[in-house]
Amino acid sequence: MNEKNLKAWTYFLKFQGETPADTTKTVSCKQPVKDEQAWLELRGRLLKGEALPLDASMNAAYLMLLDHQEQPSLILKAEADGFYVESDIEAYVPEADMPKLIEKGRQFMKANMVHEFASDQMMKLPQPPLCKGAVKPLIPLSKAFSELPIKQDFLSIINERKSHRVFANAPISLLELSYLLWCTQGVKEVIGNGYATKRTVPCGGARHEFETYLSVMNVEGLPCGVYHYLPMEHALECIREENDLRAKTRTLLCDQAFAGKSAVTFMWSCVCYRAEWRYSIDAHRIILQDIGHVGENLYLACTSIDLGTCGVGAYLQKECDAFCELDGEEEFIVYTAPVGRVS
Repeated sequence: MNEKNLKAWTYFLKFQGETPADTTKTVSCKQPVKDEQAWLELRGRLLKGEALPLDASMNAAYLMLLDHQEQPSLILKAEADGFYVESDIEAYVPEADMPKLIEKGRQFMKANMVHEFASDQMMKLPQPPLCKGAVKPLIPLSKAFSELPIKQDFLSIINERKSHRVFANAPISLLELSYLLWCTQGVKEVIGNGYATKRTVPCGGARHEFETYLSVMNVEGLPCGVYHYLPMEHALECIREENDLRAKTRTLLCDQAFAGKSAVTFMWSCVCYRAEWRYSIDAHRIILQDIGHVGENLYLACTSIDLGTCGVGAYLQKECDAFCELDGEEEFIVYTAPVGRVS
């Protein structure tokens, strides 16, 4: 175990005397663990929910997992007979497990299109909806993009494209946001009697399994809040208005400061069954390729109107899902991108 992992992930918690009963709290960290075997043994017992009784005659040490910001990731519930794990978060990965996990990730990336299976489409099961319908009043979006100063030299757009992490404290217009939404998920045509949509981005099997959510902080004509894009209608719906989203958006993207300074942060979710219906167990690698097309279109669209963005894969999964009011199982966030005006 290297010193970095020791400092980042493992700590002893020290208590004097008896443990107060019926108390739930997050406990602060103290000194780092020195014995990896002791760490692994105690960690395993904690994660199984096993009670570790305190001995009132001595100082007791209990293990705590921390996230990368050194904040407690497991909450221990103190009872008369010991501590119990309240959270299912695991932050530490033993170094011995790393090669296997890396190999597993590499195998996932490979094209293994040799599976014999009958997808739900082959089984003639009903296909899922092409996109989610509105549940709130629609906010129509304009397509008068000729009013925007869009650069026409495509090679210059390619050459100028880069990630921006510094944004001016200035709003973007609703028309600019409309343009970005159209370029990343706009529906050009519905084909095959409702079988599929042709959009402004490519997608395996034309399944277009993504939904676009927005944390709006500085867009002209839109109150701050959480919004959902409706590509069929080219419209928005406001999930909820919410002030002071800057600090929350920053937190959701793992405390990256530039996210909280954006005018709007895109959050794309995946409705997995749209792709699974056609591709079954081969769907998921294709899904991750598809979201890359969406992200690149956002980069190019931003560059073409002198806005900036930066794709962000570091975000808090459960918190982002809850922020967008998703179930986290059938639909969950897979990619994010703050957008703002650049100088």
